[in-house]
Amino acid sequence: MPKSPRTVLGLVAALTLSAVLAASVGAQAPKPAPDFDLPALGSGPNVRLSTLKGTPVVLLFWAAH
Repeated sequence: MPKSPRTVLGLVAALTLSAVLAASVGAQAPKPAPDFDLPALGSGPNVRLSTLKGTPVVLLFWAAH
């Protein structure tokens, strides 16, 4: 089944746009996270983000009412 020129043109335009957007997103320099501190679970001193520099950190935010 032959494709219509309009469909082919739309596909080419979509692929071009996605390639341009992917290239522009990869060109941005990462920004450092702002420093903050949170209370430790249980007892102990607060945990400050800057003390974990160089260590992978995963933050999980969730809420319930």
